[in-house]
Amino acid sequence: MSRVGVRKRSTFRTEVRRGEKAMATGTVKKLVRERGFGFIQGSDGVDLFFHRSALSAEGFDALVEGQAVEFDVERGDKGPRAAHLKVTVASL
Repeated sequence: MSRVGVRKRSTFRTEVRRGEKAMATGTVKKLVRERGFGFIQGSDGVDLFFHRSALSAEGFDALVEGQAVEFDVERGDKGPRAAHLKVTVASL
């Protein structure tokens, strides 16, 4: 029996340790500099949108494709998106 209107949950998961939410990790998959956004591929394989406002003012200009990042996941207008992006120390 099929259920109409049932929405699938996102498969994106973050680690949770003792009640603390850990930041998710991934790599910058694509940057669209002229429009100020990009996509991250999470460590679980799910792609997430991010806007330049998720980084500090100069952070977006220094970002490169393939760079490792940490981020939080929040609900956006069109689904989950990355927020509070930080370049990981290992990728510097």
